[in-house]
Amino acid sequence: LDNPDVIAVFAGGGAGGGKSWLGCLRQIYRRTTFAGTRGFIGRESFTALLDSTLKTYFEVLDASGYVAGQHYDYNAQTHSLTFKNGSEQHFRHMAYQPRDPDYNRFGSTEYTDAFVDEAPEVARRACQVLMSRLRYRHAEHGITPELLLTGNPGQHWIKDDYVMDGQGNFIDLPAHMRRVLFTVEDNPDDAIREQYKRTLGYLDEYDRSRLLYGDWTSKPKAER
Repeated sequence: LDNPDVIAVFAGGGAGGGKSWLGCLRQIYRRTTFAGTRGFIGRESFTALLDSTLKTYFEVLDASGYVAGQHYDYNAQTHSLTFKNGSEQHFRHMAYQPRDPDYNRFGSTEYTDAFVDEAPEVARRACQVLMSRLRYRHAEHGITPELLLTGNPGQHWIKDDYVMDGQGNFIDLPAHMRRVLFTVEDNPDDAIREQYKRTLGYLDEYDRSRLLYGDWTSKPKAER
């Protein structure tokens, strides 16, 4: 992510590897390091954003030692957070809307960088439009656009664009794109790792293959 030649990174694989924690931590780092910048955190549905990703964001803030009212203020009406250095964090849903097929609602605000949690649930077009909006205060801080996408294996556009072709071969990415694949085995928290491995082990063959082992070639059987 710190490579100035890289604009888009997909990080993910199996469940429980720390995808949301990574994305939230990266956004907090950028907001607190580069004053007056503006970050975007998105997810397909607003419910999932508030019930999962936003909660993780506040957990990471707390674990990092940041205190509400002292280091930042959160506005529940606008779903945005402002740090004392003037940086802003916006939380937005990215669901397709027939009245806005080109996602022009993203165009009203410029962003410094973005994190899309569970990106396979989000339309490819939404992420492409979002990338075009990453231009806020880069020159001032000597930084570059940054789009971090996370998600799990499956038959979706992330696999096609970042991971594997139809024959099961890992694809060669252009210079501005990267992928980092990991599973729950890479989670540094021993307790979470072992407990979640047991939980994932109870899933059916298809979900166990992709969520526990991070298998990008796994496909559901017809009877499923």
